[in-house]
Amino acid sequence: MTTTIIDTGGLLFDLDGTLVDSIASVEAAWRLWSESEGIHLDAIPSSHGRTAYELLAPLVPPDRLAAAVAALSRLEQNSPVPVLALQGTKNLLQKLPNECWAVVTSARRDVAQARLRSAGLTPPKHMVTAEDVQHGKPDPEAFVRGVTLVAQRNHPCAAFEDSVAGLRSARAAGCYVIAVTGTTPYDILRAHADTVINSLNDVIDVVVTGDNIRLTLHDHDPRTATHGSHGVAKHQSAAVEF
Repeated sequence: MTTTIIDTGGLLFDLDGTLVDSIASVEAAWRLWSESEGIHLDAIPSSHGRTAYELLAPLVPPDRLAAAVAALSRLEQNSPVPVLALQGTKNLLQKLPNECWAVVTSARRDVAQARLRSAGLTPPKHMVTAEDVQHGKPDPEAFVRGVTLVAQRNHPCAAFEDSVAGLRSARAAGCYVIAVTGTTPYDILRAHADTVINSLNDVIDVVVTGDNIRLTLHDHDPRTATHGSHGVAKHQSAAVEF
């Protein structure tokens, strides 16, 4: 385990799989929607980085797409299965000034806000949602918009993501990229991230000074953990070149 220190001017968080666990809630909403439409789904479409329009377009005629998105959105907002805050989420977010962080998600705004509230979290001042972009992740548009909302002066942002599409999006937007394990295997995340953590509990310290946010992270690498590597500190700036 390595200790990494990062200086950044703003923090951007993916929602599903990074801040909250919404898998069961999403699956319940999709089951209800597909049953109401008489559509048999062998599996719920993978939603990483994809908007509801992108997910539903192959399943319904074009003239019914907007209505299908609205119907699914209502079900996702009122899912019978609760959304849960992931480990470390509440503790980390309560340390951050409202101005310096944002949620960057492919979910619709009303769905994202409902999931946050279901998890006991207050929707943040800044959000980038499906309605705000023309292109979903891995296109960098969403994170570029997030950077414009929270970046202080010329300090780059750090982005937390659990999916490859999200990591690619954040990196292309110029962010320092922190992968959170859970939905994607470590080795796959490692190839696309600057740092990999097990959960937001691995953000062990946050210091906000003026327009700078200093994060201290436990970077987990199972390849070195078995060799007893612990407490090796390295300092990195978010102003890295890709």
